[in-house]
Amino acid sequence: DYGHALEQYERLARLRPNDATVFSSLGLIQRRQGDWATSIPNSRKATQLDPANGSYSENLYSSLIRVRRYDEAAAEKRRQLALDPGNLQRAYELATISFLSTGSTGEGDRFFAALPPDKANSPRGLNIRRDWARTKGDYAEAVRIDRILPYFEEDGWPHYQQALFTAMDIIALKKDRHAADDVLTPFIAELHLRLELEPENAEFLEYLASMEAVMGNADDALMHMKKVIEQVPETRDSLDGPVHSYVMADVRAWNGDKDAAIKEIARLLRVPMEFLNAHGMSNDEFLFPLQGDPRLEALSKDPANNAQLF
Repeated sequence: DYGHALEQYERLARLRPNDATVFSSLGLIQRRQGDWATSIPNSRKATQLDPANGSYSENLYSSLIRVRRYDEAAAEKRRQLALDPGNLQRAYELATISFLSTGSTGEGDRFFAALPPDKANSPRGLNIRRDWARTKGDYAEAVRIDRILPYFEEDGWPHYQQALFTAMDIIALKKDRHAADDVLTPFIAELHLRLELEPENAEFLEYLASMEAVMGNADDALMHMKKVIEQVPETRDSLDGPVHSYVMADVRAWNGDKDAAIKEIARLLRVPMEFLNAHGMSNDEFLFPLQGDPRLEALSKDPANNAQLF
């Protein structure tokens, strides 16, 4: 009930104008409502009131990335690193902002070239190297790291989530949608069991839909994604709703409905969201069925599709 929650926090903001938690909460609610222009100043105020709070800083950074204010996002990431200079994940994220902004891989490549071997070969180092390989479309390197580090345990990502990305690495490398059936099959069974206990769990439904689509089970994939979008539509949640719409576009692409997928991606490029970037689309494994489609290439080259949104 974001409307009533917003009223209460606005009242608290008048009563407690120096309370960082109040302004952080306002920012979080407002971005769920799609009011990014108001959300970002409130998130920024929370970081100003409590500069050492990593959670507030990360919320501001993620909002700035979503609305493509890349220079401001880089400044916030540099501020995070000044507070925690040994944080490898944050250093990597700073190095990737240039790619998101311009499509250049130079800064990211230089970051990894300078990385000491002990850090490069640590679990965190391997994980970010794999992420960078996926970003660049180096699927052979991603698959190689998958074999060394099947699961990265430090951030609490569930194995079914990581298995889907591993499967996509294999498919993108071998150019065969069924090349990773043996990776996905046990996790499809696991997600069905999880859904018996939590039939409305949107995360389970969404990952199951993606796996079913890749496996060629088109009707099941669409059924699961329709449930997710009914639960969390963009009109009710401007943060997660577009992500679900993007997954639906992926599902439609895998199901062979390329026209609908392209149309939806074109729309989502004008919406603040995570996971979709004009410079990264050509190597997006989840858009594998659309790779080489001239319409996707045209979208990736249109400067308006990576312009600042707010």
